[in-house]
Amino acid sequence: MLSSLSRSTVLAVVTIGLFGCPSLDDRTSIERIIRSAIDAAKARKPNDMLQRVSEDFKGPNGADRRQIKRMLVGRLIGDRWLRVFERSLEVTVDGDQAQAVLRVVLAQGNKIREAKDLVPTDASAARFDLVMNKRDGRWWIVGADYTPEELSLDGIGLP
Repeated sequence: MLSSLSRSTVLAVVTIGLFGCPSLDDRTSIERIIRSAIDAAKARKPNDMLQRVSEDFKGPNGADRRQIKRMLVGRLIGDRWLRVFERSLEVTVDGDQAQAVLRVVLAQGNKIREAKDLVPTDASAARFDLVMNKRDGRWWIVGADYTPEELSLDGIGLP
C-alpha cells in the first residue's frame, strides 16, 4: 500500500510525464542566467554579464550587443563602489521563448576612504524586461528594455 506522501509523489511524476513540465527546468536555468549576470555586475565584470547575450541582441533604442557592452563598461569600471539589489524576478516560459521581468535597485558611491563614503551618492530603481530564446538547448537573451522605476527600499533586504 502506498502512503499518502508516496501517492502524491507518484501523482506528481505521472502528471509531469503526461503534461510535461519543461518550463520548470527552463525557468530555473533562466533565473540562474539572470542571477549570474547580477553577480557579474556586483563583481564589475561586464564580459561575464554578457555571457548569455545573443549576438543578434536588440536592447533599448535598438542598441546592439556591442553598444550595451560599452554602456556597461562605462557604468561598472571606475573607483566608485556599486551594489545591485534584486527586488523581484518573474519568468514566463512558452516553449523555446521566455520573458523575464527583473526589478533591481542600483546604488553607487564614492571610493571608500572614510565613513561618509559608505552612503550612496547615486541610487535608482529599474525594471528590465528581457526576451529570451532557446537555441540548441541553451537560453540566450535576445532583447531587453529598461524602465526607470520609483525608488523604494522596501523588500530588498536592507535594514
